[in-house]
Amino acid sequence: MPDAGFKIVQVTRTKDYDDGFSCSERRYAIADASGTIVDDAQGFGYKSFGAANKAMWYKFKGGRGKIESAKIAATKYWRDKKGIVRDIMGAMECNFKELARGEISDEEIISDVEKKHGVTLDRRMVDWLLRNS
Repeated sequence: MPDAGFKIVQVTRTKDYDDGFSCSERRYAIADASGTIVDDAQGFGYKSFGAANKAMWYKFKGGRGKIESAKIAATKYWRDKKGIVRDIMGAMECNFKELARGEISDEEIISDVEKKHGVTLDRRMVDWLLRNS
């Protein structure tokens, strides 16, 4: 979906308390080209500009479709490589302390698994697997 003129606007959210006090917070909302607010996080407003920008990308600029197509592609890629996935995830679990300390890297584990199975893996699919498992 092309950019349909959506923009992020600053809004003020005021909360009134029963004891007569109130507080105002700066929040962000997504507006269309005419300035009409189309998404304000169910009335609360987004806490940061970045959060509003991410929501705008996901909801109005095709982000949902991009994420779904990446998920489908990765599922197809890993479908017949279950032994490789098992070896990658097992090595990650066995070496989690070494990974956290920086003594070993993800790349070293992946290259060891590639050598074991005699394959070359698509790095984008490996990144997807590590982020979503």
